[in-house]
Amino acid sequence: MTDKEIFDELKEVYKKVTEQEADFTLTSTLTGELEMDSIMMLCMAIEIENAFGVAVDNSILNSVQTVGDMVEYIKGKKSE
Repeated sequence: MTDKEIFDELKEVYKKVTEQEADFTLTSTLTGELEMDSIMMLCMAIEIENAFGVAVDNSILNSVQTVGDMVEYIKGKKSE
C-alpha cells in the first residue's frame, strides 16, 4: 500500500469512529485538532486492525501524535 492509500483508508476509519468529517491532513494532531479522546483512540486501534489487517499495540496510542505518525506506523506494520 502507498502512503496515499493508507491515508485515504485512515480517513475513512476516522469518519467511521467519530461519525464526522474533519479537515484531515498528515499533520493533524489526533488528540488536539481531531479532538480524539482515549475511547476514540481505542476504537481507532480496533478499526485499524480490521481495515489494514495489522495488530495495533496499545502502547502506540500514547506515542502517536499525528495522522502522519499513524500512517508511518501502519506502513511499518504492513511491511513486517
